[in-house]
Amino acid sequence: MTVTGEVRPDQLGRTLIHEHVFAALPGFDLDVRDSLDDDEAVKTSVEVLRAAKEFGVQTVVDAAPLNWYRRPDLLERISEESEVFIVACTGLYTERMGWPFHFKLLSEVDPEFALRMENGLSTGEGLVWALRDRHGEDPGASDRRLLVSEPEFSRVLQGRELSLLSPILRQAWDGEALETLTRNRPLHATEAHLALIGHITTEELRHCSTTLNIVNGFLNRFLFVACRRTQ
Repeated sequence: MTVTGEVRPDQLGRTLIHEHVFAALPGFDLDVRDSLDDDEAVKTSVEVLRAAKEFGVQTVVDAAPLNWYRRPDLLERISEESEVFIVACTGLYTERMGWPFHFKLLSEVDPEFALRMENGLSTGEGLVWALRDRHGEDPGASDRRLLVSEPEFSRVLQGRELSLLSPILRQAWDGEALETLTRNRPLHATEAHLALIGHITTEELRHCSTTLNIVNGFLNRFLFVACRRTQ
């Protein structure tokens, strides 16, 4: 499937499998200090693709994901005018590729920011350990701020660790001291600041949400945002 419709495999011809007709950092379209002249961008792109076509290129795969300024509306115009097929990506960078770009950018602004980020929730005890107070010879956490990104929030709602995670997360939201007494040496975390970003589909959320998670205030402590693709 190309930006102008379906084509047969034998029509693709010589193909450039990883190109970027457009590429910009996330948030570029919201920056009023800079903007893209659509007509000029189309004109320039058509000239480049026509030149590539003279060397036998018939198809270009645009690898720019949604959050890197993918413009299917302009790609369609460019494809039609250049007579070069364009295949556009339809997704985002996967979680296995690491933290999203905006988190990496924050790490460049504040090198210590990355030290206070974790990918994936472990256990309630693990959270308290990451935020723990100084105790005896244990210096404790150097920074009691922690940002956790959980790409599979359904795992949290269904996991067996929820029995301990739930009260710890609720206490953290309420600004209370965190503690766990399941170790030989109890852990305590005071004045901790915990932030959690979770990802889950609508269907998973409906399936995994239990009456208990609703009535005990666990889910009520999250701000749910429904995101839908516009292109």
